Amino acid sequence: MEPHPASMIGEPEPLNFSLSPDATDYSLDLFRKAVPGQIRTREMLRLLHAQPRERCLDLSDGDAAASYWLTRSGGDWDCLASTDSGVTARNRFLPARAALFKGLPLPFPDKTFDVAVVGDRMMRLQEAPRLVTELHRVLKPAGSLVLDVAHARPFSWLRPLQRRLPGFYGGGRFHPGFSDKALFRLLKDGFDVQEVRSYSRIFLTLVDLLLQQAVQRARIRSDSARRIRRSYAVAYPFFLAAAWVDPLLIGSRGYRLAVLAKRHIWRPRQSPVIRGNRPVSRAVLSTVRR
Repeated sequence: MEPHPASMIGEPEPLNFSLSPDATDYSLDLFRKAVPGQIRTREMLRLLHAQPRERCLDLSDGDAAASYWLTRSGGDWDCLASTDSGVTARNRFLPARAALFKGLPLPFPDKTFDVAVVGDRMMRLQEAPRLVTELHRVLKPAGSLVLDVAHARPFSWLRPLQRRLPGFYGGGRFHPGFSDKALFRLLKDGFDVQEVRSYSRIFLTLVDLLLQQAVQRARIRSDSARRIRRSYAVAYPFFLAAAWVDPLLIGSRGYRLAVLAKRHIWRPRQSPVIRGNRPVSRAVLSTVRR
């Protein structure tokens, strides 16, 4: 049985992804120390129930190690990576077909997939509604959509740090992520949202932001690979401490959202209003799990 990504640290692993200049493609040894990436992968796997004969699409836009665990969970996978190096890593090591993502429309026929997994690419595209339309088109009538995106926290004191990492969060432009209400509005015409879970609270997110700033500075140096590995080694004990403390913050919202939605017939929905022109969604969309 394959080890779960949450228990990967310190485990021997036959694969060895090369360090890529792409900020989203960690080498596997870095992934062992990238606790936020492991938790993110665990959250996607928790919502993913791919069966061996199902056709699945990986648009997670994360590192190749995360894609490895997704594709090993079951199903027959196609992957669209953001860079040529990401395609090379996935084609070399993954039991899946990988190609370069060249924008929309998606290069697949209608009703091809049973499951689609989408990560931060939802934020990196300026046309998120069109991506949702395309996902609806390529999913089968009973298809499932798993999303993992940043959770918009407009009044968080981490917002200045987030703004300094536009490439990490939004592909060259700052994107704060989505609120649970924004996701419901984005998906409501073609999908029924069945579960929303916030995770990765303030301490884990803070350590990750500080690490990504160090990685960003290291990438311009000639010895970038050595510096990045050292940055992850230094951050690792802080990740472990943050991952232990964060669950103690009962009632605190996380900085990531994991979402499971089911496809339904495309039907534009208008939000009904109650007295005072207040949308009903504001009254009922308050059940997000923490």
